[in-house]
Amino acid sequence: MKNKKLDELYEKIEQLEKNRIAYLEIDRNADARRVQRQIEKVELEIRLFNLEKTEKELAVYKKVVSNYPELLYKIKKELSGFK
Repeated sequence: MKNKKLDELYEKIEQLEKNRIAYLEIDRNADARRVQRQIEKVELEIRLFNLEKTEKELAVYKKVVSNYPELLYKIKKELSGFK
């Protein structure tokens, strides 16, 4: 189901890109810019979708790791190096 939504978003980008190119070919730059903004909005939706997916995966990992104190300690030690 989720992949279907992602596929639809990519298809929408393809269609918008075709429209943008068509506008550029007939010298309608304002319309091409409008379509470009729509493309950027859809790309942001894709990024948000991927971020939400990653957030859910990390929540699962966090839940599993919380049952293993030694592993949790090692992870915290590694993450402290990023700050």
